[in-house]
Amino acid sequence: MFGSSKITLMFEPKTYELKQWTITDAQGLDTTVMIFNLRTGVRFTDDMFKIDYQRIAMKRKGQ
Repeated sequence: MFGSSKITLMFEPKTYELKQWTITDAQGLDTTVMIFNLRTGVRFTDDMFKIDYQRIAMKRKGQ
C-alpha cells in the first residue's frame, strides 16, 4: 500500500522525548531530521500552520 519506504524514530531513553527520525525512501536513500535546543511550553497560533497556496502559485508563475 505504501511501498518500501520506512521511518525510524529515535527517543531519549530516560524521558522518551523524540530526538530524531530517519525516512528511508523507496530508492533506499535516507533523510534524517535531528532535534536540538527544544523549547517546551511554547504556544502555537493557528496562523503558524496556514499555507498560502495562492502566494506559492503566484511565485511559480513569476519564474
